[in-house]
Amino acid sequence: MLLTTRLTPRQIIWSKLVSACAFVVLLVVATLPLYSIVFMYGGIAPGQVLGVFGFYLVTIFLFGCIGVACSSFFKRTGVSTVTAYGLAFALAAGTGFLAVFLYEVNRLQTRVAISPETWHPAFLAWVVEFLQDINPVFVLMQILGENGIPTGVNFGLPGWAVYTLVYLAAGGSRQAAGRCIWH
Repeated sequence: MLLTTRLTPRQIIWSKLVSACAFVVLLVVATLPLYSIVFMYGGIAPGQVLGVFGFYLVTIFLFGCIGVACSSFFKRTGVSTVTAYGLAFALAAGTGFLAVFLYEVNRLQTRVAISPETWHPAFLAWVVEFLQDINPVFVLMQILGENGIPTGVNFGLPGWAVYTLVYLAAGGSRQAAGRCIWH
C-alpha cells in the first residue's frame, strides 16, 4: 500500500525505522524517573546512566534495522517478526555463548598443549574479545563497571565504542540492503 504513494523507497524504509524506534525510545525515556531512586540510594553514577541510555539507543537502532530489513525481505508479517526475533536472539545469546565456548577451548588448549596449528591462542583471544565487544550483555556489564572474560586483547577502544561502531555500521548496511530489495 505504501508503494502507491509518492514516497521513495528510501523514505518508506526510514519512516518505518523511525516509527518503530520512536515508540521504544519513548518507553525508555518514560523510565528516566525510576533512575532517580537509584541516585537516591547512591548505587550508580550519572556517567553510567548516560552510558546505559546511549547503549539502549544503539541497540534500539540495530534491532529496528533488523526488523525493517526482515519486513522488507519477507512478504508475510508473521515470518518477518519471527525471523527478526530469531536474529536478535542469535545476536544477543549466540555471540555470548560463542565467546564463552571459545574462551574455554583456548584455556583447554593451553592447559593440555594441543598443537597451535589447530587454533592459535592469540587468534582465539582476539575473537573472544571481539565477540564480547559486540555482545549486548557483555557491553552492558562493561558500562556498569563489571569485568568480562579476561583475554588480554585491547583494540584501542572501549567495548561500548566497538559495539557502537559495529552496530551503527551494521544497521546502516541493513538499511541499504532493505532499500535494494524495494527497488
